[in-house]
Amino acid sequence: MTATERLAPRAVRCQFSDMTLIRSTLPAAYLSLWFEDPDAVTDRARSGRSPKRTFTVRYGSRVDDTLAVDFVLHGSGPASTWAEHAVVGETIWAGETRSGYEGPPPGSHLVLVGDDTALPAIGAIAESVSDDVRITTVAEVVDGLDERVISHTRRLDPIWLHRGEDPGNAGAPTINLLETLVVPDGAYWWVGGERDAILSMRDLVVGTHGVSPERFSLNAHWRLIATDPRRR
Repeated sequence: MTATERLAPRAVRCQFSDMTLIRSTLPAAYLSLWFEDPDAVTDRARSGRSPKRTFTVRYGSRVDDTLAVDFVLHGSGPASTWAEHAVVGETIWAGETRSGYEGPPPGSHLVLVGDDTALPAIGAIAESVSDDVRITTVAEVVDGLDERVISHTRRLDPIWLHRGEDPGNAGAPTINLLETLVVPDGAYWWVGGERDAILSMRDLVVGTHGVSPERFSLNAHWRLIATDPRRR
């Protein structure tokens, strides 16, 4: 790791070098990270979950084999714990970057919707589309402490929504807003966040807003479960 940047009280950006597995450079590409040596893990009996987690690439470069990942500091789990205390010079293990979002055609309208786990993708997508693409951004976070500049190169004026500290409320403010949100007909949609919440959002995008499947992308970044409400 070559640098860290505190983006907000509950978010930190880590930059990594020697990332020779950059395959996809599309915005919202993702990769797996291990917080223990994966070879060592496979040499012993595992208990519980693997230390592997999947993250969105905030930005990456094949030229110098570097990339950055934004971590949400939610107070539990190997990724959050590692990022909270990460220092320059630490080693992490990574898989290759995959997939990503190709974006809408020039001159279109793009609606970017997501919670705090989706902010890296929202920033990367916004910076990748042509200048004549108009963007509506909806960002759901815990509270005002999480509000921040999502991109320093593409102007965004997010509609900030606060869900509070109970993760059980994930997606609820966004769902309420989408019921009445007004955007141009023919807009393209990218939605990311908690799995069950975005399924409900899909019903609104398709049913209320009449968006055809080729014009929206749904992306589950984490899942709310009874035993570990912030598992990612």
